[in-house]
Amino acid sequence: MIKKTAFIFGLLIMMTASAVYAQNQTLKVNVPFNFEAQGKTLSAGEYSLSSRDDQKVSWLINGKLGKDSTTFVLANTVESVNRVNGKGLSFRKYGDRYFLATITLAGFKIELPQNKEEKMLIRELTAENRSVEAENVTISAVQ
Repeated sequence: MIKKTAFIFGLLIMMTASAVYAQNQTLKVNVPFNFEAQGKTLSAGEYSLSSRDDQKVSWLINGKLGKDSTTFVLANTVESVNRVNGKGLSFRKYGDRYFLATITLAGFKIELPQNKEEKMLIRELTAENRSVEAENVTISAVQ
């Protein structure tokens, strides 16, 4: 009887730890504008971002609008930051175009590289002698 109780108690602890770990890997946001991630344009709406690995390098972005609102991104860098408490997304904005730049979780800052379209836009702006400085736009996670 004691062994069964100990086994069940251990199993509950493992399940709780797994649930806490999974919660730390998921982020829900409501993005009020269309944005680009990994070369795909995603419509404004509610999105769930979930890490696909322990190192937080690969992320699935899943929207409520079906297959066209889903993409997969890979981080450029994953930085452990003690001073970061909030959760959310940051975007680089050029005119009316938004590019996903950073995923922030409590204690982690995940930076995404510039995609091909963003690099091409920067070249076009440079050729037209227009400002290539991106505005940083941050969206907080939904609780």
